[in-house]
Amino acid sequence: MERFIDYDHSDTFGYKVIGNNDLRPEESNGITAGVEYFHPTVYQISLMIYYTEFVNHIAEYYRGNQEYSYHNINNTYQGLEIRGKWKATNKLSATWEINLIDNRYSNGTLIHNTQPISVSNNFSYQSSQYPFGISTNMKWTGSYTPSYHDIETGTWAKEEKDRNGYLIIDLSGNYTFNNFTKIIFGIKNAKDFFSKKKSDIFEYNLNINDDVS
Repeated sequence: MERFIDYDHSDTFGYKVIGNNDLRPEESNGITAGVEYFHPTVYQISLMIYYTEFVNHIAEYYRGNQEYSYHNINNTYQGLEIRGKWKATNKLSATWEINLIDNRYSNGTLIHNTQPISVSNNFSYQSSQYPFGISTNMKWTGSYTPSYHDIETGTWAKEEKDRNGYLIIDLSGNYTFNNFTKIIFGIKNAKDFFSKKKSDIFEYNLNINDDVS
């Protein structure tokens, strides 16, 4: 598709996408290493590191005059992931995860909208006497510099200020009536986090902005 596409919607949407016959096929080489400690009834913790190098990664780019095409670039994705699981009792359990991410272009600059650190956890309670259960999911994302893609100029622009770290909280519950009927209910984003920054309004998901998690 990236070689032969001829997508002309200049009259309707104001842009074109033209293929590139000179594209080379993508190639990726990666290494993943990890270690895990597992206790059968109580605790589990794992640590994983990864490094992936993309050669001739096919990415979209702006040619000018409201025309887009594709070209080959090189970039790397690397990070550290730590996970844990704790079974406090037969009713109560918890999981947590830490992600450290460092995604960069071949020139060493950070890939747009890379979120360097995030932490998430889950607490779950399932009653053994009554047919109900509750759980909470929380994810904290650390500070980073948002960027947005301006369709008018075909360029990436960074926000003037970094986005502060933010927390998303989801709450859910379930009630089982019998072997065939269960009701699941909950609240998404209970903290009501919402951002009206340009990076949210003009979000444009290009191939060069893929995140690894």
